[in-house]
Amino acid sequence: MVSPAVSRSVMAILSKTYGTQDFDGAREDVERLLTQLKMTVEGLQGQTTCSDKQWQAVLQDLQLQTKEFVSDAKRLVASTSGPRELAAEPLHAAMHSLARLLLHSQAVMTAMRSVHHAQHVGFQVIKVTTAFKSTLAAGDAAVAKPRNDPHVIYLMRQAQYLAGLLSTLLTTLTTLQQGL
Repeated sequence: MVSPAVSRSVMAILSKTYGTQDFDGAREDVERLLTQLKMTVEGLQGQTTCSDKQWQAVLQDLQLQTKEFVSDAKRLVASTSGPRELAAEPLHAAMHSLARLLLHSQAVMTAMRSVHHAQHVGFQVIKVTTAFKSTLAAGDAAVAKPRNDPHVIYLMRQAQYLAGLLSTLLTTLTTLQQGL
């Protein structure tokens, strides 16, 4: 169900350790994932041999991974209020959970019978991923700055936007689980 190109991109990220100076590298990795995800959305055909039980399993996996990413992204944003060293572990965790989220989203999209619904999920994940990339840039600029700094204020706006997109994605997944 999952393309080899996406698998390689995800495995490259999962094998990487992100540190305090890796915000730029993380954004480049997110861009690679976005490229692969867009190719998946463009190549959807809506023909699946997936049973209902398999469909529910891949959908549930995506829901759980999305919730994990929500938690990791929150920790990353919160870590930027302290010294740069405190952002390393949350950056690492958020990048790894994002990579898994994209892997699971591809499995869900390719398991769907409706191309339209699969594309809708794909576009939502693309929006989430793009917003996360912007949040990474804002977080890099906001690290260790006071709360009233314009960079921190912008980071909070980006984080709110990302949270809204993640909420919409989770609502869509819940709707799909209930059978549309």
